[in-house]
Amino acid sequence: MKKRLLILCVYPQDHVPGQRFRFEQYLDALQQHGYEITFASLFDARDYKVFMSHGRTFAKIWITVRGFFRRLNLCRHVGRYHVALIYREAFIAGPPWFEKYITRRVPCIYDFDDAIWLKDMSDHNRAFAFLKNTRKIGRIMAACRCVVAGNAYLADYARRYNPDVQVIPSTIDMEKYVCRPQVTERPVCIGWTGSGSTIRFFRLMLPVLEKIRQRFGDAVRFKVIADKAYYFPELDNEACRWKSATEVEDLCSLDIGIMPLTDDAWSRGKCGMKGLQYMALGIATVMSPVGVNTSIIAQGENGMLADGEAAWLEKLSQLVEDEVLRRRLGAAGRETVKQGYSTQAFTPVWLSLFDRVSRASAGGQA
Repeated sequence: MKKRLLILCVYPQDHVPGQRFRFEQYLDALQQHGYEITFASLFDARDYKVFMSHGRTFAKIWITVRGFFRRLNLCRHVGRYHVALIYREAFIAGPPWFEKYITRRVPCIYDFDDAIWLKDMSDHNRAFAFLKNTRKIGRIMAACRCVVAGNAYLADYARRYNPDVQVIPSTIDMEKYVCRPQVTERPVCIGWTGSGSTIRFFRLMLPVLEKIRQRFGDAVRFKVIADKAYYFPELDNEACRWKSATEVEDLCSLDIGIMPLTDDAWSRGKCGMKGLQYMALGIATVMSPVGVNTSIIAQGENGMLADGEAAWLEKLSQLVEDEVLRRRLGAAGRETVKQGYSTQAFTPVWLSLFDRVSRASAGGQA
């Protein structure tokens, strides 16, 4: 008998890293395991494009109102599901009306991968910050059967509201992230991948990267992969638009991947995804020693940690000059991801969790 699974999230499938690396890459395994999946995003692809743009206030208001009625309609039929996954929130504003209604009628798993109890808004939607109700996060967690957190820092927060908390990191599908053949005798490429909401972290690196360019000249080049083309004249970087179909191929041109962060509460909630992407492809990785990054990277063994401009300049210079070191760190980084941060390693964990919670709908214990 098929078990009916409802997935509640804000964004459409295959559009945002959080959803892709948290649960979307497990959908095939869940279907093969006997789950019939309904993917109920609040926004469709067209809505998402509008929300990620600047301005268009009235269009965004209309999309939100339409999403409200979409959720109302879903609530009429929610009792037919055996289990539900709520990723972050079911609706983007106001009290947790929809989440509370749904959790009373179907056993729910709550999943999150950022410090979302803090108000951190993207630049293009800061005008709507007053609608963001961060206080509802704990209430949603308390109403769910269990909570899945992307790292230990997030799990500590979740345990204030729910005793059943499990840490499952964001993961990489190692069948898709295949090591590239190494190419020599070309400029060393230092790169970053991210979105408009995180480009501020890359901007922190501009003084360091300018010095790297001055020091090594044509022996280095720079690449920025993001949801839109970000070009910095001082680097003369390649500005690459992110596309799902070419994500791995675009990353494979990097020799060194960077993940700079500020050391604050929001950054400590991050799950190291950029670094894990680089490492999975055998790319030498340098990250700020913030949050989970210090658990992922063993200094000088599978990557490097750099704190402050002088350290970043030193580590990057060392990697630019030493191809053997880049290869060694890249190989060790890939093995780290394979063993501790891969979809293949955590598929049984997710399947077991869904089975445990879905049994509650048949009268069992979650």
